[in-house]
Amino acid sequence: MAMTVFGFAQVKKIDNLQVNTTLILPLVTKVQIEALTPTEGSMVYCTDCSPKSIYIFNGFSFMSLSGSYQLSSVFVFTAFPINNKIYKRDKALNSSVVPISGRIASSSSISSISLEVFRNNSLLSTTTEVLSNTDNFGNYTFSFSPTINAELASYKFVVKSNTGQILKQADNIASGDIYIVTGQSNIVTHSSSVGTFPFTNPYIRTFASPNNFTSTITVIRPAALGGIGYWFAEQIVTNENIPVLVLNGGEGGRPISFFQRNDSDPDNTATNYGQLLTRYKYAGYDPTDVTSIVWYQGESDGYQSLSYYTNLFDALYQDWEEDYNPDSYYVFQVHKGCGVSITSQIPEAHRGLQNTYSNLTTISTNGALQGSDNCHYYNTNGYEVLADRLYDILDFKYYDATSSAGIYSPNVSNVKFGDASKTTITFQLVPASDTYTMGSGMEDDFLIENSSSTVTSISLSGNLVTLTLSTAATESNAKLTYLGESQATVPYIFNQNNNGMLSFKDVLIGNF
Repeated sequence: MAMTVFGFAQVKKIDNLQVNTTLILPLVTKVQIEALTPTEGSMVYCTDCSPKSIYIFNGFSFMSLSGSYQLSSVFVFTAFPINNKIYKRDKALNSSVVPISGRIASSSSISSISLEVFRNNSLLSTTTEVLSNTDNFGNYTFSFSPTINAELASYKFVVKSNTGQILKQADNIASGDIYIVTGQSNIVTHSSSVGTFPFTNPYIRTFASPNNFTSTITVIRPAALGGIGYWFAEQIVTNENIPVLVLNGGEGGRPISFFQRNDSDPDNTATNYGQLLTRYKYAGYDPTDVTSIVWYQGESDGYQSLSYYTNLFDALYQDWEEDYNPDSYYVFQVHKGCGVSITSQIPEAHRGLQNTYSNLTTISTNGALQGSDNCHYYNTNGYEVLADRLYDILDFKYYDATSSAGIYSPNVSNVKFGDASKTTITFQLVPASDTYTMGSGMEDDFLIENSSSTVTSISLSGNLVTLTLSTAATESNAKLTYLGESQATVPYIFNQNNNGMLSFKDVLIGNF
C-alpha cells in the first residue's frame, strides 16, 4: 500500500496554522497499516484500531500516542521492492541486486524465513535463513540479496515464514536502465496530436505524475513519457532486450527559470523540480541510479541572452549532479521557429554546452520534419527521428554498438575567410571522419553578421564547406550565423545517419 509522507518542508509550516486549519494524516485501517513498509517517524491515523488514535512508527512497530502497542507488527520489512519496479542495472554485469530485509519480534513463533524467486512465474530459487541474528532491541533480523538479470523477463519475490505464511510479495520486478526526460512541450508531446497514444510495451514503465505521488510504477501510461521518451525507450527494449523506466518532468510553454530547484527546499512539490525529485524518491531510487538526463527546452527563452540561459542551465546542472548524479546528459538544440528567430542566442547556448560539460552531448533537431505549427512534430515522424538520434548515441555508450560513425550531430570548427580578399568563408565539419551530404538552396540560411554580404553559393568537399559571398566582407568583427529552416527536411547538411548540422550563432570569422 502507498502512503503520503510529509517531508520536513511541509511539517515546518505547521507553526503557522490558523485556528480553523487542521493537519490531516493518512486515514488507514489496521489491515492497511500492517501492509505498509514504513520509515521511522511515519505517522498515520488508524480508524479501526483499539484505541482509534494517531500511530507513530518507531523503527520497529507502530505505537499509539497513548504509549501502548495495539498493533501486532510481528514483522517489519526495512527493504522490499515496489511492484513493477525496474532496478538499476549494473552495466558491467548486466544484472541487479534486489535488497530484501526486515525484523521479526523474538517473541513470535517464526524461526526461519524463506525467499522464493520466480522468473516468468516459474520458481527459480528458494533461499532459507534461520533466525539467529538480533538487533539492539533483541528482534531477529533477516536479509536477502538476490540477483536478477537485465532481460525481458518478469521476476516475483515471495517471503514466507517457516509455517508457510506469506509475509510479503512483489510482482513484475525487472532489471534495466532509468532515464529522466524534462523540458518544454517537445519533450512532453507525442506524435499523435489527437486521441490516445497508440503504443505500449510492458517493459517501458514510469512512476506517478506531477502532484500524484501515491501511484505505483505502471506500464499503462506510455503517453506520459512523451514521443521522444517513449521511442528511444522502445528501441532499447526492442534492440537490447533491456527494460527501461522513464520519468518525464516536462511542462509545456515554460522558461528555464521554471525548472530551477528551490535550494532551501529541494523536495518542495510546489515546484516542478520538487515534483520530479519526489516522484523519483517515492519510486525508491537513489542518486546515481539514473543513466542519463535528457533536456529539450529553450523556445520560451528565445529572447534571452546567451549568458542568462547558460547561467541558469549551470545552476540546474549542478542541482542535477547533486540529486541524481547521472552518467550523462543529452540536450536537444531548439530549432528555428516556435519563438526562436534568427536573432535568438539559445541555439548557440545549446551548442556550447557540450564544450562546457564533458558528460553532455548536444543533439541537432535540424532535418526532423515539424508539424504545421512550426514548433511541434504532430502527425509526423519527427519525434521518432529525434529519438533515433538519441538512441544511436546511447547504443554506442551503453549497449552493443561498436562504431561511433555518424552518431553525433555535425558541428562546425575553424570558421575563417577562405581567401585574402574575404569573398569566401570556409569551415570544417566535425567529426571529420564522417561522410557529409548537402541539399541545394541553403544559401539564405546563412547570415554574415555585421556585414552587408550575403551567401550566393555553397560547396562541400569532404568535410570542408565553402561559402561564396556576394561582396567582400571587409567589415570588422564579421561573424557567421546558421539557424536552418523551420520546417523543411531539406536543404540541410547531413551526415551518413541523416543527422542535421547543429545551428550556430555569431561565430567569429577568422582571418585567411
